[in-house]
Amino acid sequence: MYTGKITFIQGELQGSSIDLQPGKQQVLGRNGANCNIFFQSDRVSRVHCAITFDENTGRLSLLNYSTSGTTVNGNELGPQQTVNIDNGAKVKLGHSDNVFTFSAQLVNTNVSTPKRTGVIKRLSKKYTPRPDNGASIFEDYLVEDDEKEVLTLSNDRVLNFFTGKGLLKNKAVLTNRRLYINEHKGIISYAYSRDVVELDEVTGTSIVKRNPIWSLVMAGVWLVVGIISMSITGVAATFLPFLALTLIQAYTYLKLWGNWFVVHFPGGKYTFSIKNISLYEVAEFQRAICALKRKELKYSDM
Repeated sequence: MYTGKITFIQGELQGSSIDLQPGKQQVLGRNGANCNIFFQSDRVSRVHCAITFDENTGRLSLLNYSTSGTTVNGNELGPQQTVNIDNGAKVKLGHSDNVFTFSAQLVNTNVSTPKRTGVIKRLSKKYTPRPDNGASIFEDYLVEDDEKEVLTLSNDRVLNFFTGKGLLKNKAVLTNRRLYINEHKGIISYAYSRDVVELDEVTGTSIVKRNPIWSLVMAGVWLVVGIISMSITGVAATFLPFLALTLIQAYTYLKLWGNWFVVHFPGGKYTFSIKNISLYEVAEFQRAICALKRKELKYSDM
């Protein structure tokens, strides 16, 4: 039995690798609705080609849809042409600079999968589908029967004095197959978002801490300049533009300050606010994603 992956060595996704699921077709192209692996270059067709990995032979089947062609080891394929690719092959998409290599590795099926460490724990709460009532779909996580919850991050950043609920609410649930991220901003004027990222498509994660002191410094500078200007002219109205600039700089500081968890995937990234969450908890969440990507955890025992 083989494992396979593709690694982009040139182009938009240079440096990223994608593990291939046996038998699962991956579609490459510019059409985000129909493609698993997304590109922005006009030299890549909307639906350029599709690849499917065979774990028994260790080969990659590539079906070319593009009239611009797909080049495999220097040989250009025509539309609707299929070719089987061996380990080490180099593939170029049309006339773009997007190039990836395919690698397959024989694995020893007699080696048992290492069990999870005590650091990872299963959630006691199970999210199940319920009838959609207003924004309830943005609060629940509709997981499949074979998914196991691993960890969660929950963040009520600012509490509403009257209701006790968060004005900005984030929640991320990690399962053994997917990462679910729900977000709610505001009360009267509000926005909901619900994002689902396949773990196989995650190329990396980052924990970012920001403290833009320069915004506070500029706010102080504008405030002092405004006071000086008002004292010189004796007109209070001259202070108002500088007060506006001071408030803008203060808002910029509050907007950028804090901690962020970033999930990278082909074609984009998702930034998750973790201002009120322990960084150690976030690091554990990050470690769990890496462990799942390396297939280190065995969830059948959970």
